[in-house]
Amino acid sequence: MVRKFIYLLCFILFKIVCGQDKIFVYDYQYKIDSLNRNRIDQETMFLDISETRSVYFSLQKYTDDSLNSDELKKSNAKIPVISMKSKIQDVIIKDYITKNTEIYTTLNGDYYKIQPNRKIDWKIQSDTKNIFGYKSQKATANFGGREWVAWFASEIPIQDGPYVFSGLPGLIVEVADSKNDHQLKLISIRKRSIVPSNDFNEGSINVTTEKFNQLWNKYKKDPIIKIRQVILNSDGKFTMYNAQGEEMDRNEILKFKEKVELDKIKHNNNFIDLILYKASK
Repeated sequence: MVRKFIYLLCFILFKIVCGQDKIFVYDYQYKIDSLNRNRIDQETMFLDISETRSVYFSLQKYTDDSLNSDELKKSNAKIPVISMKSKIQDVIIKDYITKNTEIYTTLNGDYYKIQPNRKIDWKIQSDTKNIFGYKSQKATANFGGREWVAWFASEIPIQDGPYVFSGLPGLIVEVADSKNDHQLKLISIRKRSIVPSNDFNEGSINVTTEKFNQLWNKYKKDPIIKIRQVILNSDGKFTMYNAQGEEMDRNEILKFKEKVELDKIKHNNNFIDLILYKASK
């Protein structure tokens, strides 16, 4: 009872000091290609926390989407836009009222909303260390086909964290899987200067984890099914040129596109959530 009261008091004090205008900035380093473990990609991620929800997204994606939004407004178009510079397309929303977590992601040009509904069963350890000036405590869990080690700061009494991670008695300031393929670490707490969009749900296709996995495996078998339909139904109006400036026929274009997509699949194989992208039997 005393512990709960202290936690509540800390939470109230944190709200008074920080208010609702802070964004927690994480450095995300990951190895997306298990065939080349020397390759380490990096992206700056934002965790925007309000009274009713949190939104986790890439800074670069936000920048790209803002620019795209301005262009769409000028053209009056209403289509979902895929961020071209950002390597991380996912947006994660955690609703504090309903306790639901939603993953928004893209696949083969379509925009999906996934509700994983997979509870993270944390095991809190006694180990502590200092991270970003906060005394942080260790916790472990299995999620998405990986073993995770997280560090949470009770001094920041927010039961949230980057990606889908949440549910610890303090903000998760660092989390990494056992192979260090995916590492997220708090690097900054800043005053909110940007406001994430509320239109995440617009144009999205609602699917379960299992359904998305089926779509992923279908895409791997034929990654150019949409491109093929466009080219074959183009009535000769679709043109493309090779490196020598020579016009390519339809079969050459399809072979080229298929090679590009298959190569992308081959070297993007080590996702943060292995359950979503597991290979079918």
